[in-house]
Amino acid sequence: MSQTERVVLVLDPESRPGDPGDAQDGPVDSTPAGDPAEAVRLLHEFRRRRAELVEAELAGWTDDEREDEPAADELVEPLDPAERARLVAASGLALPPDLLALYGEADGDAADGDSFAGHEWFGLAGTVAGPMSWLWPEVGWGDDPWWSAAFDADPAGTVRRSRMRHGWIPFATSGGGDFLAVDLEPGPTGRVGQVISIGIHVHGAVYVADSVTALLRRQVAALDGGEYEFDNGYLSVVEAVVPDQNEFVEAQVWDDDDHGGSLHGMPAHVQCLRSRQADGLDLEPVRGAPRLHEAILIGHDTLDLGPLRAAPLEALHVRLDAVQVAPLAGHPTLRALTLGSRSPVDLGVLRTLPRLECLDLSGAAVADLDVVSGLDGLRLLALSHEQWQVCRPPTWLAAVALVGPATPDERDAWAARFQAAAR
Repeated sequence: MSQTERVVLVLDPESRPGDPGDAQDGPVDSTPAGDPAEAVRLLHEFRRRRAELVEAELAGWTDDEREDEPAADELVEPLDPAERARLVAASGLALPPDLLALYGEADGDAADGDSFAGHEWFGLAGTVAGPMSWLWPEVGWGDDPWWSAAFDADPAGTVRRSRMRHGWIPFATSGGGDFLAVDLEPGPTGRVGQVISIGIHVHGAVYVADSVTALLRRQVAALDGGEYEFDNGYLSVVEAVVPDQNEFVEAQVWDDDDHGGSLHGMPAHVQCLRSRQADGLDLEPVRGAPRLHEAILIGHDTLDLGPLRAAPLEALHVRLDAVQVAPLAGHPTLRALTLGSRSPVDLGVLRTLPRLECLDLSGAAVADLDVVSGLDGLRLLALSHEQWQVCRPPTWLAAVALVGPATPDERDAWAARFQAAAR
């Protein structure tokens, strides 16, 4: 097993890492923002006007070019009302009225359609099937839970800070791993039935519009404003309507390698800080980052971690020659902590962290591992083989991890030690 390898043993399969979104309040206004009649009108208006623009574009094509003319964009005939009602009732989902009204007009797009900003609209059966668990499995203890600090959406509070939720119901796909979904479990400033973008490119969700109606309204406005482009006869309004997931993620991360090794000028909206050469790094600007949920600090010098006490950090990864954890005393939101150091770390301050669930000390020199046995809320503990030989782990752990070099016999002996106590 190499230095970077880890083996995770789950002791309590029914337990999972905490989800920040579960701790957030629901919406102040629980009524959907959409309008069913307007949504129906806008869908047909968008499709009609887009067809006119495409026809005008194709009118200038030569006969040879017309051999590659795109196929007509068709809708599927709607299901019988009784069948629609049966599918919705069987699912138990309270789909927003505007989306339900659209299913009264059509059962989604035919193959390769894109009624929703470059996304193919699912038939009702596909939508009520809910999230695809094979694509967004629930976060487990083997997924490095310290990395599970999902980004907040923009505007803040509209979408819960989760990597995936059962209330996020995909209704259209880009075909490339991204989906539009209606959000049935919005955050405090969101609306039930709002549209979000989720998928393989982002941990969490990107806010799109307060309703399917608003999404369609924006699509029509994009045509009005000329915010569309043609590609081989296909008209696209994606860039004008749906925020780019990659651009959203990049905007949330401040990597000091890209900014001269400094945090000065870091925007207030930054949610993740990365510094892989943190020597001499001044963390004072962190005090002006009220949305910073995650930080990765790697270097050799001892840093003053005091400014991090003012940030709503949930995940902190620190690897330095010497680490002073005392400035983090009483941090109210820190859930996951990874420490690496050459000099012994005093762990006493960990007793003051009320939310600490995940702790990785495998790369740290530790003064007193007995502290770990008294951490009441700890659910995951990751240690090196040598550390496991002297640690008395809490009996309430949900998972344990062995990190770094170990022979097969050492690994088997370690696993046997915990399998006997597995619940």
